[in-house]
Amino acid sequence: MPAGPLALLVAFALSPVCVEIARHLIEEPWKAPVLVIPLALGWLVRDAWAAEREVLPATAARARRTGLLCIGLAVALELLAVGGGLPRWGRPALALAVFGWLRAGALIPTASAALASFLVPFPSVVSRAFGPSLVDGWRGLASAILPGVQRDAFPLELHHGDAGWAVAWAGAGLGAFAARRLGTGPAAGLAAMALGSLAGFVCQAAGVLLAAAMSAPLGPTPSRALLTVAPSLLLLAVVLGALSRALPREPGAREAHP
Repeated sequence: MPAGPLALLVAFALSPVCVEIARHLIEEPWKAPVLVIPLALGWLVRDAWAAEREVLPATAARARRTGLLCIGLAVALELLAVGGGLPRWGRPALALAVFGWLRAGALIPTASAALASFLVPFPSVVSRAFGPSLVDGWRGLASAILPGVQRDAFPLELHHGDAGWAVAWAGAGLGAFAARRLGTGPAAGLAAMALGSLAGFVCQAAGVLLAAAMSAPLGPTPSRALLTVAPSLLLLAVVLGALSRALPREPGAREAHP
């Protein structure tokens, strides 16, 4: 099946999960940094198609079989989750279905398609467990750097989601994207993911500082909105800016075969 019709079929089959994830991101906007991952996936697909790689028939057939199997498993997982009244457990089905489409439809390499795993929003249970201590650290950092900002009377109401775990998760995904874009090996890919996560936390700290500094002139609601979007924008700027000189000039020039 051509890539376009297959993509429409996957989107229709996974529409309940997509709606559930959209609702979840609206309710918990601190998880919105995950939205940078589709941009990275689109870039990899563009590279793969622009390179016009010659794929052996046997390799293409294997990729299609694997992809269609993953799409079938994703639909089954969605039906179990939605039918069982636990739609949030169906979120991994989106990542699995996108991985399947990337293999069966776009025929991009497995390692590149695996970037779809970062489409799953960061779990709240981890943020609730490890977020408060980081948030307290951001308050202390802001009170030490910004004049007039006190740790015990912070101008913004912060919660566990402001720790930056979701931004670090997106940073790891962008690190994996950069590693695939550069054609590096597994070890360098893991290092890029670690650096991307670290960059995510740094961008979150910068976002907290920026929002706290602007809380007086802007007010609490605009500053809160600024804190929601600033870390993701900073992360994109940092990752893409740092790697711009290292990216290959020809799209997909360093992309491996599936």
